[in-house]
Amino acid sequence: MKKIFMLLIFILTGYMSFTENYSTPLFISTELVATVNDEIVRFFSFEKDSWKSDPSANLTLPVGCSDVSLTSVLGNIVVATVDGNIVRFFSFEKDSWKSDPSANLTLPVGCSDVSLTSVLGNIVVATVDGNIVRFFSFEKDSWKSDPSVNLTLPVGCSDVSLTSVLGNIVVATVNENTVRFYSFEKGSWKSDPSANLTLPVGCTGISLTNVLGNIIVATVNKNSIQLYSFEKGFWKTDPSTIYHF
Repeated sequence: MKKIFMLLIFILTGYMSFTENYSTPLFISTELVATVNDEIVRFFSFEKDSWKSDPSANLTLPVGCSDVSLTSVLGNIVVATVDGNIVRFFSFEKDSWKSDPSANLTLPVGCSDVSLTSVLGNIVVATVDGNIVRFFSFEKDSWKSDPSVNLTLPVGCSDVSLTSVLGNIVVATVNENTVRFYSFEKGSWKSDPSANLTLPVGCTGISLTNVLGNIIVATVNKNSIQLYSFEKGFWKTDPSTIYHF
């Protein structure tokens, strides 16, 4: 059975090369969507008002892996996938995918889904154990976890996505068709119900990121990917950015 998972990041680079033939003196903001079909991860970027894809950048996952999450670390795309209870990481460097088994993360028993972000250059992984979200950060060549930052989700929530806004981790979770947000500030988790996002009926799964401090949510609705941005206290969507697959 074919599965499609949607993920989204915004790559921001300053005074550096984005690709071999593209550079910028200021910043680039590129919407990047990844989908998984069988064990092939395909990437689509939103450039000049249209979606583009480069098959040469496809990533073939290990056999049995079908769920992925991704982020950007210092301009390099990093993809995480779960193989049993082992999280494997792939980074796109110098036009090819590389993986370092020494960076693998072993999840607690019962955890199988992960979400990925980067905080100040360190990779942070979130996984759901029942209704508890556990966090792991890669620091000084090893994985560390602090149970005091665990997040307890409301009953009925099981899927999470996370990003980083100004150094603070933000977690989104879906309960029926309502997306709830939690931010870790000053040592505790906070949630503002006024920021909840109501998804259209039929939407499955979310992915979360931010650009210039604004939270972006992507969701799959039937055969399309829709984007929502939180600006000036309201959720907005632009139909011209919908991607149909």
